[in-house]
Amino acid sequence: MNFPGALETAELSVRYATADVLVLASRSETFGMVGTEALARGMLAIATEVGGIPEAMGRGILGTVPGRLVPRG
Repeated sequence: MNFPGALETAELSVRYATADVLVLASRSETFGMVGTEALARGMLAIATEVGGIPEAMGRGILGTVPGRLVPRG
């Protein structure tokens, strides 16, 4: 595995563009902005249903969550 640390905007955009899915496996999360960023880029986001993540993921026109929320653990 490679953990590159903080990335500049251009490199971060490249990483999002080449990824297939974002997995946000937090046990607790105040907001979950990374999930929102992934959805805004058209990526599939799978995240735990904790803290502010469900609110950050938002709802579609029909009330559905635009990503996939899973229970903690």
